[in-house]
Amino acid sequence: MAELAMRFDLSPVQVGIWKKQLAENAAGVFEGHSTTTSSKPNGQDPDTLYAEIGRLKIENDLLKKMSR
Repeated sequence: MAELAMRFDLSPVQVGIWKKQLAENAAGVFEGHSTTTSSKPNGQDPDTLYAEIGRLKIENDLLKKMSR
């Protein structure tokens, strides 16, 4: 694990956490479904998240124009 951590500039602790998660959930990875509580970030609908991204992009563009 230390070699992987050094090679990819990661914390050895993080690599250990990922290894433990894989060991506990490996069957779900190969079955095509997640064993975690939710595959959606914060339990939100992807359409809602895309709408928020669009709103933020418009707001960002407006603020850029106003700062010139």
